[in-house]
Amino acid sequence: MEERFDLNQTQVSGAVQRIWDYGEDIFVRLQFTPDEDRPSRYITLRIPQGMINGEFVTIQPGELIQVEGYLVDAPYTETIRQFFNDAKAKPFFQDSNDAQAWESIEIARVGTHVCATALGTITSDPCLNRVLVQGVVSRTWNGGADTFARIAIYDRYTEIIKEGKNGKLPKRKPHYVTVRFPNGEAGGKKIVLKKRNRLRVAGRLHVHFYRQTLEHILKRSGNDELIESAGPKAQAIYAVRNSLYVVADSAVVLASKKTVAKSKA
Repeated sequence: MEERFDLNQTQVSGAVQRIWDYGEDIFVRLQFTPDEDRPSRYITLRIPQGMINGEFVTIQPGELIQVEGYLVDAPYTETIRQFFNDAKAKPFFQDSNDAQAWESIEIARVGTHVCATALGTITSDPCLNRVLVQGVVSRTWNGGADTFARIAIYDRYTEIIKEGKNGKLPKRKPHYVTVRFPNGEAGGKKIVLKKRNRLRVAGRLHVHFYRQTLEHILKRSGNDELIESAGPKAQAIYAVRNSLYVVADSAVVLASKKTVAKSKA
């Protein structure tokens, strides 16, 4: 049985702002333009082992580059002190009776970056921003007038977590990407989605900024009992966060008429 893979392609151009290493990998902070009428935003690029096609890259801050790659979700854990540092607030709990409970708080977070497969100087569009992804809808939700879908992408770069035996395909760990449908539409049409639908989307990268309060952090980490001890600070202390997602320009819902009809009910 031949293994088939989902699409996961990103092309983006921009200016290199910062470069750092983590283990063998090289990371790049890239300033790009999400839309012609919007201000510049920043995304993170990862260059595995600092190489493209088996060769070490040459790159430095200030360069204008064009990148091809694929989107990857990157789960990580944040401590409560890291949250306070991002919020530029003093950790008031350190001298309280609940200090140990506060110090033990950990927040599960997920970032999204572009894993680079090709890298070069800008040769065409200085505002290049194209994404093509395909995957399985794992959940949907509404944000104002917009619809969001989290899709699981089984592309050729996904990690094999269990080898296939007796002719069966291997089990892979998917990459997860969030897709936003402005006003619930793509290509001027209302999009109706159901969990486990397969979805193909052509669009562009966008970065959304939002505030995350201490109260939200406490609820999210299962520490509701500490909200009262925080008092007014629970709402007053916040950190500015950002979320990278794909804005859909067009979409193909790979489902039958019967499946779509059920999702409307």
